[in-house]
Amino acid sequence: MEYLTLEEILIRAKISHQDYMSALSQTKSGKQIILKRKPNERFINQYNPDILRIWRANMDVQFITDVYSCVMYITSYMLKSERSMSELLKKVAEEAKSSEIQ
Repeated sequence: MEYLTLEEILIRAKISHQDYMSALSQTKSGKQIILKRKPNERFINQYNPDILRIWRANMDVQFITDVYSCVMYITSYMLKSERSMSELLKKVAEEAKSSEIQ
């Protein structure tokens, strides 16, 4: 089943192409980009083959479809290291206190 085409999967699942496309159009945010992929690539992050050849490292391409999503992405990315650092500092402080007691 790894190398079935989308059409073969839809036939086996008894789903019409029109129903499949209708299901894809249902999103919470109202906007979504769905890249055409092979079924055996379902567990692989989104990627761009040309960039991947040059970059030669892991990538996960995410499309931003509105201003709010862009601001949320940038904000969460910027604050990510601060959360990690504050957790690390808390752990260091706890270890320092426990070593003082001993």
